[in-house]
Amino acid sequence: MNKFKLLEFPNSKVELNVSTSIVGNLLEVVFDYSQYKGNWIVSSKFSDSDSFKNWKLWEFDVFEAFLQFRKSKLDFESPYIEMQISPKNQRLNLLIIRPRAIFQTLLHDQFTAKIDESLKEVKLSINLNDLELERKDYLYGGFFSCLGPKEKRKYFSNIDLEGKLDFHRPKNFVRIQ
Repeated sequence: MNKFKLLEFPNSKVELNVSTSIVGNLLEVVFDYSQYKGNWIVSSKFSDSDSFKNWKLWEFDVFEAFLQFRKSKLDFESPYIEMQISPKNQRLNLLIIRPRAIFQTLLHDQFTAKIDESLKEVKLSINLNDLELERKDYLYGGFFSCLGPKEKRKYFSNIDLEGKLDFHRPKNFVRIQ
């Protein structure tokens, strides 16, 4: 099991937690938001069933997991999957071939999810064999959240963002074991 702190960007006033565990081919990612104080910002304009229609889901409250298989620990160039879920269980799945340059929306969800009724915990279950990625020796990831209204938006990340709000930093992804 891995445990990660999600630190608020750009300052670290609030810490949230994410944990991961792998049993066989099933990866579970649990976002613990029990310390988050705020009203959930969601939109009914997004699809509950056709995730490929949910472009810009990240403009509302969203929990994100980026997963990348690597041939070696320094293989930052491998494609990765970006999975997003809103508190209303709306999803967006992207295959990132080259960060900020080449990507595609995936037609099939890459995970199942369970969202606690009080929205204090979001749990993703991901069958690693079903990911639309070539399976390699090492698994890396980044875990993020965008929460709150536009004028008071909070961003949380388990990786060093190096002073820039950009989650697409595979070189900073952490190893998941």
